Amino acid sequence: MNVKECREIYREAFNDPDTAFENLLFGLCGQYCRSEMCGEKTAAILFALPCRITGGEKDTDAFYVFAAATKREYRKMGHMSRLIKSLEAEGVPLFLKPADAGLVKFYEKLGFTPFTARRTE
Repeated sequence: MNVKECREIYREAFNDPDTAFENLLFGLCGQYCRSEMCGEKTAAILFALPCRITGGEKDTDAFYVFAAATKREYRKMGHMSRLIKSLEAEGVPLFLKPADAGLVKFYEKLGFTPFTARRTE
């Protein structure tokens, strides 16, 4: 994985001027960054942050998918779909919050369903 290319994709997608956050994200969570390649170039990235879903009969290991992004020139080529499917193959539930409403249909095509979370004390 080319960290420089991953950071470029993150910046392009999220246009986040907070470089301190970007440095923390890649510094503290870089090991959870997954990438999809197109030849020798990084085409898409996401962070598969391990977490536990609590409630019900038992706790469940899961991934919170964060900062999922595809480099502009590689969009609509299936890179993010393959990246998500590779996570699904690990056999743990995935959940995410789309960056904007326009992405909801994309994630629904991949099998995600909307849900409402509630916190119990």
